[in-house]
Amino acid sequence: MLKNLRFLLTLFFLSTLSAGAQTLFSEDFNSLAGTTSVPSGWVLRNMDGRPGASNVSTLTGNSTNAWTFPGVFNNLMRSAVSVSWTNPVGPVDRWLISPSITLPATGNYYLIYDAQSLGNATYPEAYELRLSNGDTARSSFLTSAPLFSTTGENLTLTTRGFSLASYAGTTLRFAFRNISNDMVAMLVDNIRITVPAFEEVAMVQHSIPSLAFTNSPVTIAGSFRNLGLNAVATGNLNYRVNGGPTTSQPYSGSVASFATDAFTFSSTFSPNNAGSYSIEIWMSGVNGTTVGSDTLTATLSVVDPAPPVQSNLVIYEHFTNASCGPCATYNPLFQALLLANNSEVTSVKHHTSWPGTDPMYSFNTGDPTSRVNYYGITGVPAVRLGNMLSSNPASITQANLDDNIANLPSNWYYNINTTINGSTLVVTGSVRGKSTQANTDNKLWLYLVEDPINYATAPGTNGEREFPSVLRKILPTSSGINCGNGSQNTTINASYPLSPTFVRDNLYLLAFVQANGTKEANKGVKIKLGNSLNTTSVADLSDRADLLSVYPNPSNETLNVRTGRPSGEVWVQNALGQTVYTNNLSTEDGMLRISTGEWQEGLYLVHLKGGQGQILGTRKVLVRH
Repeated sequence: MLKNLRFLLTLFFLSTLSAGAQTLFSEDFNSLAGTTSVPSGWVLRNMDGRPGASNVSTLTGNSTNAWTFPGVFNNLMRSAVSVSWTNPVGPVDRWLISPSITLPATGNYYLIYDAQSLGNATYPEAYELRLSNGDTARSSFLTSAPLFSTTGENLTLTTRGFSLASYAGTTLRFAFRNISNDMVAMLVDNIRITVPAFEEVAMVQHSIPSLAFTNSPVTIAGSFRNLGLNAVATGNLNYRVNGGPTTSQPYSGSVASFATDAFTFSSTFSPNNAGSYSIEIWMSGVNGTTVGSDTLTATLSVVDPAPPVQSNLVIYEHFTNASCGPCATYNPLFQALLLANNSEVTSVKHHTSWPGTDPMYSFNTGDPTSRVNYYGITGVPAVRLGNMLSSNPASITQANLDDNIANLPSNWYYNINTTINGSTLVVTGSVRGKSTQANTDNKLWLYLVEDPINYATAPGTNGEREFPSVLRKILPTSSGINCGNGSQNTTINASYPLSPTFVRDNLYLLAFVQANGTKEANKGVKIKLGNSLNTTSVADLSDRADLLSVYPNPSNETLNVRTGRPSGEVWVQNALGQTVYTNNLSTEDGMLRISTGEWQEGLYLVHLKGGQGQILGTRKVLVRH
């Protein structure tokens, strides 16, 4: 397994000290000017003397300091970091020594801090927490056993606390000593010496998905940390949506000081309408007292599901990994953008072998690797759209999607049937060009995807548990299907035994044609397994302006929709994906007049659905009053 850094802009929910606690000392390093600045009164000692490897230069600031203070996680701002990935390699001995601190003679003071290994599971950090009588000499810290030591700190931010009662009335210094051997790096932050309350609880994180479909149940779950001196045995867990009624359930357990526990509400939330939902989670009545936790807020975006058959789609190829830290940050943002435009765009997720563990790659290593090699992918996350777009998902905007939707060619007809015989998927049909194509090396790509794959616990090290549109198989092989210049029909006849681990209702077939040499891609189709699509049966209606036209555009009071056909359904969505209008056609001229006077100003999508639920055409319209 390759080493990798797990720190770029990853979000965590941190426990915070209650306002009533007696705090003698605290340090969060956020007042420092730069990575190599040293906080006042602190002492650094690099006993091994080696520089960090070039791979961790963003952490070291290209210095040989024993500890540095970079911005690692965006909500922590600066943190104290010590690297053990050095050049040359070997065991490190790196000290971060605190200022001199005099403890009062009375008061149950604790030394509390947050710590984390910044590598993956193969490279955990070993360190010690030691005390001296106020001296900064290394020998003064080694006269007694460590207050704490570990051969492998956790990969998630962990709060640790230790009683200083036996040192009451004395002057001391504490030191973090990194003693790892060729690992990656470790972090400590939010250091404080304080008298904790007997009961104190903080919410740590939630596991609510960022995206969901209307009328689909959403599980409300998360975890909390006990920051008090008493074990948490009872309490009430609560949540509410958009400030509405509170849903509560009792909690019982035994959570020791500074430990965490996970919880899941037995009742789910099913959003009826598309839009944005704010979900607040908190704990009350800890151990039968009036003490409660802070409130954790999650934002859930809800969109209407796409129909089972879609044509004229832009299909992005998205490369990712379940142990990639930046992927966990950027992928949900890109997915939200895709879902907001799900009548015109979709994606396939190719899970790669690096930087760490990923069971979706392990299931099928050959197919995603073939696409990695085809595009020359060297890092994740990454997104490709033929030769039109090469980007990090964090850089892709609505303007990029609009440009791709408008300009990606749609030069092929698709006639595809999907059936499941027992446990075997059978795909038949044909493709051909709308005209003879200039490129003679075109290939049809058939991607079987599972959308989504959900895990109860994160399968990799980046915390992601929800994985949309995951590639399961390229049909019939990773070489695709040659279809030449498109002047004649290319026959499709492929089969694949479906794994019993697949969720059948989540399986789709994506299909598009791409010129092998230039990488120029065409718009494609998405079919829920068990359905069929024939874009030639209605003369590729998605591309015909006479099939669906809207005017005036922009619209003020009335929008005229002309479909050129007497049957079908007109369906209108706003920019949030909310359905604002539907109407089944029943006029001979296929004409509708829609009142838009009460609609909010903005962008709307007008869709025409066929009899099988497929999108036959989509037009954008602006409403201006």
